[in-house]
Amino acid sequence: SGCTVFGVSVDANWAGVRASNTYTDGETPLPTDTLTVSSKLQGFGTAQLRTGVVVDNLLLYVTGGLAVANFKRQWTLFNDDNGLTEVFSQKRWRLGGVVGVGTEWAITNNWSIKSEFLYMHFERDQVSFLSAIHNPGVSQRFESQDSVWVSRIGLNYRWGGGRY
Repeated sequence: SGCTVFGVSVDANWAGVRASNTYTDGETPLPTDTLTVSSKLQGFGTAQLRTGVVVDNLLLYVTGGLAVANFKRQWTLFNDDNGLTEVFSQKRWRLGGVVGVGTEWAITNNWSIKSEFLYMHFERDQVSFLSAIHNPGVSQRFESQDSVWVSRIGLNYRWGGGRY
């Protein structure tokens, strides 16, 4: 509509982003009880609405919508009293939201180059396990809150041609 553009974008992505952190109980001398939390983002997808303005053959836009991601987590407990280690793991899809900004430069009537920066924030995840080595019989509860920054470039093809 004039120099304003409205659109929809849907994508699916594979990922291999990993993060890990280890916590201790602070006892001395070493070793101490430890909890190691590992997380891997295995894939994500978004469904976005976008709107922007066209300046010559350059589209500047903002975008937002829904995001879904597959996270694999592992919690490793080490008990220094008995030297035992226990591992809990879980793989789960989580919903969230996505917002971002981008540019798209039309290099021909059908082809364009795209750059985009997205921020995804996912719902809080809670899981409980019964531990055999750390407070046996007492449920251990773990919470995770994830957010992901994504930057990407791409090459787009528009069927039917024509500029923005």
